[in-house]
Amino acid sequence: MESDTKNLETLSLGLASLLDTIGDVEGLPGAAIDLGLSVVRASFGSVQHYPQQNNPQVLYPHTYQNPKGYSEGLYVLDPLFQHFKGNRLGTASLIEVSPAGFTETDYYSQIYTQQGFVDELDHVVQLEGDAFMSFSFYRSAKYGAFNEDERELHRALYPLMAAVGRRLGALLDEADYTEGKLTRKELELALDHFGSEQDLTPRESEVIQLVLRGHNNQSVANQLEIAPDTVKLHRKHAYAKLRVASQGELFFRFLETIGFRESED
Repeated sequence: MESDTKNLETLSLGLASLLDTIGDVEGLPGAAIDLGLSVVRASFGSVQHYPQQNNPQVLYPHTYQNPKGYSEGLYVLDPLFQHFKGNRLGTASLIEVSPAGFTETDYYSQIYTQQGFVDELDHVVQLEGDAFMSFSFYRSAKYGAFNEDERELHRALYPLMAAVGRRLGALLDEADYTEGKLTRKELELALDHFGSEQDLTPRESEVIQLVLRGHNNQSVANQLEIAPDTVKLHRKHAYAKLRVASQGELFFRFLETIGFRESED
């Protein structure tokens, strides 16, 4: 009984904070994250707005910046982005949707490991057109990946997060956040046509697309219904044409394609 009372009190405080900030585009994102953190422990939370066809804009925390390259275009390689962009809106964690071998990729290293995270759970809310809002919760090794019970709690929370996301969307002015950057549509086209200037065969292109999205040889073989040794052969030929020798070099070659240059800090 005491535990139930404590849980209800925590939820009540979170809802009260949401109501207090319901018309405040600055305060509402943080109140939503605080509510999520009160339901399931996480190391960090953020809110990002993905305008129609444009690149993500961080709404919370106000001082937070995405890992280098993410907002400029790397987000199109994100397994969660790939999962949700097909209108499979709702709640999902990275561990649920990422392909086999994803944790060994340079993308995972740059976006997760170097930030100290091992898993991410997102609530994604559809807005007008292709725009959407993402409420993201990150786990460090201290807490480990989200388990099924924790994911179920977040799925139960989703209707409330969806309502908050729609309210936030209504408060935001649709602005051009992509000055000097490729739009979301242009980035996806760049990914789809990556390597075309090097005369990759259709099968080599399919293999490279999946490798960039974090699939290992076995996962690529499963996706394309071919033998792993055949994948290795296509990958070897594609790497030679692209003049790369590893998945890491392939990853950075794609970064060059979308015009990303790491600043000299």
